[in-house]
Amino acid sequence: MPRGPQGRPGCRKGGDGITNPSLRPVSVKPRHRGERVLFSAGECHPEEVRSEAHNRRDPTDRRWSTAPIAGVARKEEMVKHSIRIITVAVSLALVASGAPAYAENTSITFTIAAGSLSISVPASSDLGSVAAGSASLTDTLGDVTVTDDRGASEATWTATVAAVADPWCTGTCDSASKQVPGSDITYAEDAFSSTTGTCTTRTPGPGGVLSANRTAASASGCEGVNSATWNPTLTLANLANNLAGSYSGTLTHTVA
Repeated sequence: MPRGPQGRPGCRKGGDGITNPSLRPVSVKPRHRGERVLFSAGECHPEEVRSEAHNRRDPTDRRWSTAPIAGVARKEEMVKHSIRIITVAVSLALVASGAPAYAENTSITFTIAAGSLSISVPASSDLGSVAAGSASLTDTLGDVTVTDDRGASEATWTATVAAVADPWCTGTCDSASKQVPGSDITYAEDAFSSTTGTCTTRTPGPGGVLSANRTAASASGCEGVNSATWNPTLTLANLANNLAGSYSGTLTHTVA
């Protein structure tokens, strides 16, 4: 008698080797989805039946189809591919937008401190000299500068030259011939020698006779830091009757 695997008697199959009614069904783990194997415990080894059944299977028989396995595998691969595409797309979007995956904001504060409005003038000024009996003397005072460091919007300022209350004198100043009163002193300014910053209007002068306070310069509509500089002209009149000598006095500027 022919011998099968493991010394068992040869396999005797009827029909297609699978559906022989004389064989007793025994559960065997199939190689392929849907495969059923029938064999007689005493005559056929499962491997022989399975191998022959596999070689002789009908391709049209749905029991032998591997399509379900292939379909599931393909769906799983498509899902994995879709996940990879989505991951790459999100990564590219984050890189393109420059947005971090996780962000926290920091609140920033700072202060720009306001400065002051000031005016600078020469510490002293020598107006020169004229001969005795001359009618007048004219010379420039030196640079006067207004500096606005307030850093304000629509800022205004006005520079004022004060009236000469005490006459400019020589010696003991005890007679009119030794004095030059404010009514004989004229302050004039025609133009700025330099300006900085932005102002809607900046006006030199008009000045005038220093028997009263006079406007030396003004500005309005200024944005932020700005400045203006001018060199006023002083004219001393009615000097013909004044005594010879060295005269001195004080001239005061203010800004507000």
